[in-house]
Amino acid sequence: MALGTETCRYLSGVFPDLLSPNPTHLECDVEHTQEMAAHESSRTTKLHDRTKWGEGNAHQNRELVLKEQDQYLRGREIERQEEELRRARWTNPLVLAILAAAIAGFTNAGVSFMNNAHQLHLEKFKANQTYTLERSKEEATRILEMIKVSGTEKTAPDRAATNLGFSDRSRLNIRSNGCEQH
Repeated sequence: MALGTETCRYLSGVFPDLLSPNPTHLECDVEHTQEMAAHESSRTTKLHDRTKWGEGNAHQNRELVLKEQDQYLRGREIERQEEELRRARWTNPLVLAILAAAIAGFTNAGVSFMNNAHQLHLEKFKANQTYTLERSKEEATRILEMIKVSGTEKTAPDRAATNLGFSDRSRLNIRSNGCEQH
């Protein structure tokens, strides 16, 4: 089967090895041409697939890079949120109110303890002073009773001296600021 001149010229430009050994006749072997065309079509399809796969692979690489960047940014966001939560625990108004109440409670307990200690010391001091005052009053009353004697004026000083001698024997001393028992 012979092909037209134009077809052979076209095929000779595209497939130079398909022409018959005698280029002057411009005859082509159709079967051979069909095989070569099928082979070229297969090669073109493979090349197209490789190109498509390469473009797809490049696209997948870009997507992978974008996903990695997104993952990195999300990780940073999570770290920032965790840091914010750590700070938020102590800056939360409820936590601050509880801490302030606890500090106020401990301060109040400390002040109460100190007030109680001072009050106890003051009460002991007052009791000791009251005891000393009452003892002094009793001694003063005893001394006054010893000095007071009934009778004549001539015998009164002798009796007072006798009574004071008794108090000296019972170990009572009279001091200028009060009485003290030995």
